[in-house]
Amino acid sequence: MKLKFVDQQYQTDAVGNKLNLSDYSLLQNVRQIQETNDIQMSENINGRNFTIEMETGTGKTFVYTKTILELNKRYGFTKFIIVVPSIAIKEGVNNSILATREYFEDKYDHVVYDSFVYNSKHPDIIRDFAMSTDIQIMIINIDAFRKDVDEENPKKGNIINRESEKLSGNKPIDLIASTNPIVIEDEPQSIDNTEKAKAAIRKLNPLCILRYSATHKELYNLMYRLTPVDAYQQGLVKHIEVASVMNNDATAKAYVKLFSVDSKTYTARLEISVFNKKTGGIEKKAVKVRNNDDLWELSKEVDYYKDQNYIVDNIDCFEGEECVAFKNGETVHIGEAIGEINDEAIKRAQIRQTIEMHLDKETHLVKRGIKVLSLFFIDEVKNYRDYDREDGKGKYALWFEEEYAKAVSNPKYKKLFETYGDKLSRDPQAVHDGYFSKDGKGRLKNSTGKGISSDDETTYELIMQRKEELLSFDEPVRFIFSHSALKEGWDNPKEL
Repeated sequence: MKLKFVDQQYQTDAVGNKLNLSDYSLLQNVRQIQETNDIQMSENINGRNFTIEMETGTGKTFVYTKTILELNKRYGFTKFIIVVPSIAIKEGVNNSILATREYFEDKYDHVVYDSFVYNSKHPDIIRDFAMSTDIQIMIINIDAFRKDVDEENPKKGNIINRESEKLSGNKPIDLIASTNPIVIEDEPQSIDNTEKAKAAIRKLNPLCILRYSATHKELYNLMYRLTPVDAYQQGLVKHIEVASVMNNDATAKAYVKLFSVDSKTYTARLEISVFNKKTGGIEKKAVKVRNNDDLWELSKEVDYYKDQNYIVDNIDCFEGEECVAFKNGETVHIGEAIGEINDEAIKRAQIRQTIEMHLDKETHLVKRGIKVLSLFFIDEVKNYRDYDREDGKGKYALWFEEEYAKAVSNPKYKKLFETYGDKLSRDPQAVHDGYFSKDGKGRLKNSTGKGISSDDETTYELIMQRKEELLSFDEPVRFIFSHSALKEGWDNPKEL
């Protein structure tokens, strides 16, 4: 499968305007653009920082790649550095630039441009960056050059800040600074959020800084804004659905725990299951109750309590007999709980519900040639890959295969598999796979979760570099398991 790209007007609008050497002239230009885009006008040039605000999923990498080529075409600039906060974004940016190369070469008369990911083991690549007359695009983590060298211990600090024999005794950072590069910050709120990081950016000696994000903390010279509402109205982003696991999926009884009673007010403090509208999930939360309070209402209508008559009938405050009685005959004593939630049942129910939602999506999208992928972020790799078992399967893998086998046998999906069986495998073992970091023995391990270590890098390389393969129906995998608490670069995954 080969990705196709379309040059859309909103992406062209986001490229911006020319860069003048005079700060006064530059500010006048900035104000004209801001007036055109109905944005509050700047009072000063703010160190030649320029902000582009674009909703997640609308193609920021595409926009600043086009910006690079436009700046070269119009003004001859050739040195560009893309600074990212994490390995997840670094791999995504690199993959996107490679994927769009053919498209942009056709659009820009086959202009030659080199893009590469900075590797501290090969500082000599910086010489090529500095000396080449072609467009040079370097992608680098902020952590690769944020740590300066300790004068008392020159071997400490980032390699990019140390003198290198491969560069005739020069520091790589000095060669970079000599080119006066245009710096592009992808998710700046996570890049230059400390004084040390700001100082590191200054050491690049940028001609200017272009800042791209959906969630800026500082709006230096805002040039263009594509809000979530704009993106949704223009049909540029996907619709996000949030589902929660309720009722008998987790427990046959409602959960109620009594913490304390108050004899002065005749109230009690209970812990119950409460629906969180923001996350779409159910969480335990303490609530204060008095006679005739309905737990179904206090839980924000969690199904556990619906039609179960969990209405407070009496609060007993006598010492040694503290309890709360409900009109359904249930009684909970202080320090005790009823209907304790089964955590494993909830997780299995999440897997089951995700499979069902996935198959429902496929029913509508496969006919349009769109492959559906579902991603599970899990708490521990061993729950997916268990090396103590002969088959190497953890409980999540086993639960998935059992639930998938049940789901595909449902008459509801009979027509789906009869019509598209050549594209959608019914084999539970073939349709899922895991993407995890590996230890020295090649065994899968938990990611650090910070998205900055070399272990994390192996994880992101796997999933990012296989992106086009995963989108093809020739690859049977449609369900992906991974482990990490990722930030930018991913669409806010929920963990099992």
